[in-house]
Amino acid sequence: MRPRRAAVRRAASAKAVARVQNRLLSRQAAVQSRLTRTLRQEQVEYGYSYTALFNGFSVRTARKNLETIRNTKGVTCAFVAGSYALPTTQQADTQALQVALASSRFTGKGMTIAVLDTGLDTAHPAFANAPADAKFTKDYISGVLQAADLNAEVLMPGVTADDVYLSAKIPFAFDYAGKDAQVAPGSKWDAENLEHGTHVAGIAAGYAVDGEGAVTFSGVAPDAQVIPMKVFDDSGTGAATTTILAALEDAYRLGVDAVNLSLGSYGGFTVDEDALINDVYNKLDDAGIMVITAAGNETSSSYMNSYGTDAPLTGDPDNSVVAAPSVYPANLSIASVEGQEVYANYVLLGDEKITYTDSQTSFLGLDAYVSLLKIYGDVSDDLAAPYDYVMVPGYGADSDYEGIDVTGKIAVVQRGGTDENGEPITFVTKIQNALTSEPVMERLLPLDRRFLQPAPKGLGDPKGEVELVPDAWTVFEQIAPIYMHGM
Repeated sequence: MRPRRAAVRRAASAKAVARVQNRLLSRQAAVQSRLTRTLRQEQVEYGYSYTALFNGFSVRTARKNLETIRNTKGVTCAFVAGSYALPTTQQADTQALQVALASSRFTGKGMTIAVLDTGLDTAHPAFANAPADAKFTKDYISGVLQAADLNAEVLMPGVTADDVYLSAKIPFAFDYAGKDAQVAPGSKWDAENLEHGTHVAGIAAGYAVDGEGAVTFSGVAPDAQVIPMKVFDDSGTGAATTTILAALEDAYRLGVDAVNLSLGSYGGFTVDEDALINDVYNKLDDAGIMVITAAGNETSSSYMNSYGTDAPLTGDPDNSVVAAPSVYPANLSIASVEGQEVYANYVLLGDEKITYTDSQTSFLGLDAYVSLLKIYGDVSDDLAAPYDYVMVPGYGADSDYEGIDVTGKIAVVQRGGTDENGEPITFVTKIQNALTSEPVMERLLPLDRRFLQPAPKGLGDPKGEVELVPDAWTVFEQIAPIYMHGM
């Protein structure tokens, strides 16, 4: 296509867009006029107007007027707009990221990423590189400003490319919360509040080298352009849905390739808002714009619970929390899992760690449990790790202890099994068999007959004499010379 003919078609398309936009704004003005008359006794302040992703506007008024607004002619739906919270910045080891990027063929060349966040430290060295094939030039931004009424133009009348174009790396920057083009920190206090946006933008497209030209840091797409859209106020306390929608519309009109939203609300919002916002993200997806959202840092609903475990109950295991807007189907929800460690009790057999769970030590750990036994039981003070263990043959039946000494040692006993009479061997029986093995009894019986109890009926002397056997649980609590676990 010849350049002149292409220019003519772009101009015609821009005029068509302007006509549709003006028609929608005219209809919105008519609805606003009706609302003003109906709510003439109330304080009403009109804010953003939306014409690209949906037809609507924002209004600030008392909540009691919601039903009146909903019943006004020309209003399809109305709801109280929510606000998104800022996730806390997580310290991450970027070494794995750098290793992965070193072998990646994808650098973000020719791509643009809109980062809706707390702003950007535009003087940071990670954003000093100029992409070789920049998609958004200063002339392109100037053309968009002339052809379409961006929300940025409404918020800052007279804004030009000289105001928003900072460099080839940052071709467009605007503060939708502050209604100006200042996204960089103006003071040390502001810089602290803006760290999150800079942190996120750096992961997305940052790139830095040292004095010798060696790469010191690289984001996921170092050759991409960054479009910082500040949607949080200077305090960084929250981003209103109305502000986010205004930025999303401008990202749509600018024609960015991706939008990053590292913000969220794990409680969700109303059904009406969900339906409208879901449609907005579907339209962005239809336009080929990838919306990348944070799954959130809330982990699960059991985090900081009253039990002090930060873990769910066994009856409610599926309780993970994922924040909006990452829950909308059109968006790509991103979570990070790194440096995860599982703490478990284990027996060291040579170089192999054999993990186990035991009811006596699950909440304490073996060393802490032994320490308690030293205080409240008759365990020798010189008992210390590493603890000796004995592999008990069979399944821990009484006869399995013949010829072995488990005194003061860990008796490793296999689960299940039956005794000489074919009866299942329970955990209690296994413990009792370990405690009543002959070497242990030689040490136990002289201590105190308080630890003995009458044998169950049928296990006594055939002549009717009463036989005393140890009460396994009492013995275990009081002296516990053996720490036994069934594997």
